[in-house]
Amino acid sequence: MSYTDRTVTCVDCSVEFIHSEADQEFYAEKGEVVLDRSALEALGDKVEIRETRIAQADGRPYGVVERLRVVVPDAPVASLDAPLPTEVVQKWVLPAVFERLRTGRGEFLAELRPAYPLCVRFGGIDYDHDADAIGKLDDFIRHAQRILTTYGGNLLHLTLGDKGAYLYTVFGSPVAHEDDAARAAAAALELRDLASVTAATDIQIGIAYGRLRSGTYGHAQRQAFTCLGDAGDLSARLMGKAPPGEIYVPEPVRRDVLARGQQRQS
Repeated sequence: MSYTDRTVTCVDCSVEFIHSEADQEFYAEKGEVVLDRSALEALGDKVEIRETRIAQADGRPYGVVERLRVVVPDAPVASLDAPLPTEVVQKWVLPAVFERLRTGRGEFLAELRPAYPLCVRFGGIDYDHDADAIGKLDDFIRHAQRILTTYGGNLLHLTLGDKGAYLYTVFGSPVAHEDDAARAAAAALELRDLASVTAATDIQIGIAYGRLRSGTYGHAQRQAFTCLGDAGDLSARLMGKAPPGEIYVPEPVRRDVLARGQQRQS
């Protein structure tokens, strides 16, 4: 089987990763299931391995699965005997989304809305070796949520990975304001400055504008609200290109922010 260098884009944060020809022989091709060393050790003789691949860089083994040697019982999703208490749900759901669900208007959550997605990348927290990493992350997230709430934005996702940590936020959904562009820009300026009051460092921010599919996804017992679309991808790409301490926006967002500023001055 032959390989060539390829670029893979993360579906959550839109950051691009380059996988070299040498790297790719250890990743699953179409129709394959590939296990790393820890998975191989955990499964042991419960799985039959068709092919073993050894990484040239560090000698780590990878196994291509042929079949399972054991029967895995079905694990149906447990049904809830009763709805969760309102006071529990309210803590975990965006206020605007909670209000729609409470009043029986949840079916209107799935819609195309013009909005301003804002992506933030940050570093400075050592999740592997710092015993206080969780506390530092919590402090940063609390600061970010206060800023976003002040300007009418919503924090939708927190993503942690070996390439960094990311926030995905949006202005204009599920509730829109006529000055969402200015709100997003003002929030971005304050988010950027969190490097001076939290453990977060190297903060990069991207803002875009466009129509987003805003609504819930998941199954009946586990759903999340999010906003998906090209504008979200663009904001993540702008974030990735921005130097630490900078905010990148495309021309339409710049025009919207300037137009709102001129309206306030007139």
